[in-house]
Formats: sequence, C-alpha cells, structure tokens
Amino acid sequence: MSAIKITQEIKDKNAKYNIAFVKNNAVGTIVKRGFPNKFHVTAPCSGGYATRTDLHDSDGWKTPIMPVYNSATQRLGTQLLEVGNDFTYPIINLSQQEIDDLVIANEDAEDEAEVNSVVEDGLKLINRTRKRLIRRVKKGLLNNSQEEKVREAIFDAFVRLSFGSWDLAKNFTDAIPTHNNTKVEEQIQWFKTQINNYLNL
Repeated sequence: MSAIKITQEIKDKNAKYNIAFVKNNAVGTIVKRGFPNKFHVTAPCSGGYATRTDLHDSDGWKTPIMPVYNSATQRLGTQLLEVGNDFTYPIINLSQQEIDDLVIANEDAEDEAEVNSVVEDGLKLINRTRKRLIRRVKKGLLNNSQEEKVREAIFDAFVRLSFGSWDLAKNFTDAIPTHNNTKVEEQIQWFKTQINNYLNL
C-alpha cells in the first residue's frame, strides 16, 4: 500500500473532490492508504486515479520502506516518517518491562502449541479406542457387557488423555490389574500399547 504526505497544495487542489483523508489530516501528515478514485496534484483526475500510474510518483505517492529492527527489543511505530526522499516507520526501543512481557508471550505461544498438540493426540486416541470397541461389538467380537468393562477399566486414562497427560495415563493403565476376561484384557492391553508407542517406550 502506498503513502502520501499531505501538503497545502494537495489540500487546495483537492478541495473540489471533498476527499476525506485529505480534509481530515493536517499538513505534514503522511497517510498510508490505497489510491483514491479522484485526485489532483500534477494533473486533475476526476475518476480512475488508481490506474493513472503515470501520475503517482510525480504526485508524491511512495511505497513505505520497512526498516530493519530487532523484534526482541524494538517495535515499529505506526505513524510514518519522512527520511530523505523515503517514507519509513520509526523504530521504538522497548522498555525492559515490555521486553520481559514479550519473552513471556513468546514462551506462552510456544508452550501452547506443544500443549495443544498432546491434547489433540490424546483426543484422537480416545476416539480411536471408542470406535474400535464399537466395531468389535458390531462384529460380535465383544458383547455389550465386555465393551462396558473395557471402558470402565480405562475411563480414568481417557480423562488424563483429554488433558494431554500421557504420562499420567500410562501410570494409571500400568496399575490396572489383569482382567479375568480374556477379551476384555486383550482390549486393555491394546490400549496400553498405544500409549507406550506414543511415549516411545
């Protein structure tokens, strides 16, 4: 997006067009915006000014230059400045408090991504396990009572997985005693294996 510095000449020549950004900004203000439909500096243009590339440079429109800065200790101001023949953003040094807050915000963002990942993976295993049990009931490999016993045995692990606490889910499943029903025990062991595989154990 281009920018232009409001001058008295621009105000005078464009008064007839009633252009808001010209009227509402003081002389000397640099305004970043798209090209208006009507504009007059070098030559009057009462429509289609955006396509008049032959006028833009001579009328004073420029693409702001993005300065190089250290985002860990600095930020860019919003009001454009004129430096030589260019428009650019001011570089503002952050206070120590702002730097500390930024470090915490960045760490929070990184940790949030990690937490979201393990939570999402936990929910996937929960859904996968539920679907597996439903399929086995439909195929006659488990009856409803056996399927319920499997869910009852691993339910607390489900709760831990829903928070992404895979280690706690493992600790819980490791403590599940061997079930006296072979089919129930088979499904519990499958579930334990999925957790161990995720933890690379």
